[in-house]
Amino acid sequence: MNKMNRRRFLVSSSSAALAAGTFPVPALIAGSPNQTVRVAVLGNGNKGREHSGILNRLNAAGEPYKLAAISEVDSVRLEQAQKMFKPEKLYNDPRRVFDDSNIDAVVVATPNQWHCLTGIWAMQAGQHVYVEKPLCLTFWEGQQLFNASRKYKKCVQIGTQMRTDREAHAAVKKFLHEERALGKILSARINRYAVRRPIGLRAEPLKVQPEVNYNLWLGPAQDLPLY
Repeated sequence: MNKMNRRRFLVSSSSAALAAGTFPVPALIAGSPNQTVRVAVLGNGNKGREHSGILNRLNAAGEPYKLAAISEVDSVRLEQAQKMFKPEKLYNDPRRVFDDSNIDAVVVATPNQWHCLTGIWAMQAGQHVYVEKPLCLTFWEGQQLFNASRKYKKCVQIGTQMRTDREAHAAVKKFLHEERALGKILSARINRYAVRRPIGLRAEPLKVQPEVNYNLWLGPAQDLPLY
């Protein structure tokens, strides 16, 4: 991870308590008590709301973070963002965030096709990046984000929270290696079980809702019917 000037972009397990969750969440740690890190959240869906709420709770607890802006291409969700989180600014176009010189870092919680491109634009604008998973849709995309991080000397943190949680690492180490609770492990198969509604196949494509700026929602994706 590159060394930042005055600020460090870290994943901190201490912020998980403020998030009322069981996994670590992104935290921006200021270089001194007098500095506040101003963060913009791109997207007001489930993950975007989670991050906006975390930033507000960190701020209320006296941590040096400020929810400076929320960007959302759905006008209904943008209005909800104002009521729920009261950021300093609202944008209906993510590109306006990159024009805002007061933004120090962005949280990318957009649809997946936007993750790499918005991350690169943010770094070009001098902003550090926390990007939700998946980082990229292709290996090439991921390479471009990595190259941008090196070129612009900005940090990128990927939202693989449990994989960067030191407490989780310690628990696994104790369970598998110190206690040897499973004995000698010869092979492992990994899966994740969670409640998720089936997506299914629709007979007709989804209709774009009038409150959505569909061109901005698509971004770099192809304009194809959504089933």
